[in-house]
Amino acid sequence: MQIENKSLIPFFDLDKDSFRELNLTTIQDYQRTAVVTLYTRDAAGMDLRLKQYTIKPIPKAKAGVPKIGLSTRKRGYRRVDVELSLNGKQVITDRIRLPGAGRRLLLFLLILVFALLLGLGGYFLFTRLQTSSNSLSTAEVSRTPAVRRETTSPAPAPPPSKQTVPAAPAVEEQAPPRVSSPAAEDRETVETTAKEETGQAPAVPPSPLEQVLYFTPDSAVLTAETRAALNRLLPELRRYREAEITITGHCAPHGTEKGRQELSELRAEGVADYLRQNGIDVQPAHVRGIGAREPVTMQTEEQYLNRRVEIVIAAGE
Repeated sequence: MQIENKSLIPFFDLDKDSFRELNLTTIQDYQRTAVVTLYTRDAAGMDLRLKQYTIKPIPKAKAGVPKIGLSTRKRGYRRVDVELSLNGKQVITDRIRLPGAGRRLLLFLLILVFALLLGLGGYFLFTRLQTSSNSLSTAEVSRTPAVRRETTSPAPAPPPSKQTVPAAPAVEEQAPPRVSSPAAEDRETVETTAKEETGQAPAVPPSPLEQVLYFTPDSAVLTAETRAALNRLLPELRRYREAEITITGHCAPHGTEKGRQELSELRAEGVADYLRQNGIDVQPAHVRGIGAREPVTMQTEEQYLNRRVEIVIAAGE
């Protein structure tokens, strides 16, 4: 997504995300128009513009006060629903069909047609071979002389003698069937399931996982968008319970150093408390605020990128 022709920031991953939300703000006082541009990246790494949306008029206010919400939801294989809102009121809705879907669909249809033709060819060949085999068997039987059939017919058995006493059939001893206990079967099933589950889910992720949460100016309050992002991260945190979780709060380089430090700590502690309330063990030693010592950018119009909290789930060695 492009903001004010300054930079491109990643927003929606088709392979991982099904729904994403982002809270945007105006960057100038009394700004009246906002332009949001969506891009996609092709296989060669080139950025292709999908759609550009213009929101106007925006109510006159200081920078950062009017809230512009952007949400995307995946629909099908290559379709995405886009919704833009202004101060909580929906202003633009659109559905984007991403490029590349036609080629893949055509390739899938070609593969399906080839598989059908291959199956029909195999069925036809098998039918021909079976018909030929039946024809050869019928021809061999028709060429056999009648005299030979009479010669090979079995002779009638002589009548049994009156003195012959039929022998009693032998009784075979059968081993008693093995009776398995239901409790034993259940115990074996539970043990087998436990063995199969052991080692499937790793204790820590194979590579570090990161999540960035953004805040409004001079505030440490968790917004609805921030809580939604944390709720999407909870399954990963529960899956890797033994992994080390680090939470770092940041601020934009404005105000005094003391104020920035305190605000960054409040943001980090607020995120850590929310995770603890949802059953995630976050060690106090891994929660910190570093003020504005590590800004992402120094551009005035991009300070929203510095008002953030970074969550890192460490990987195994």
